[in-house]
Amino acid sequence: MKKSYFCALLVFLILHLGCQPEEISKEQLQGIWVEVTDRTDTLVFAQEPFHYDKYFTLNRGKEIRNGHVLPKYGSGTYQYQLKDNTISVYNLLSSCYCFHDYHFELKKDQISIGDFYQKNTSGQQRLTFQKVE
Repeated sequence: MKKSYFCALLVFLILHLGCQPEEISKEQLQGIWVEVTDRTDTLVFAQEPFHYDKYFTLNRGKEIRNGHVLPKYGSGTYQYQLKDNTISVYNLLSSCYCFHDYHFELKKDQISIGDFYQKNTSGQQRLTFQKVE
């Protein structure tokens, strides 16, 4: 009985450890990523002044609102945490220190990420970013 229990536990641990997703390093994310559909939104990882922290910048360009030229909605710096196939993001301009979870997947030079800045108002869709630098 004890031997079969031990064998079952050993098999479970081997399978569990073997199936762990590979942790994404800061070096893999570092650089500039462009959204592939409209090619107007960019993610910039590991750039100054936050080189050693988990922050990225979303650049969306400018627009005129109320007679003023302002950054488009969602532009700014975000703090992030990665876990499995999820990214938790917090917009530093928000008055609430609240992280929100979105789908996240990195494949070579592409990122698939949930629409954390509400680019598509028709619903929660995944966005794809291509690495350019």
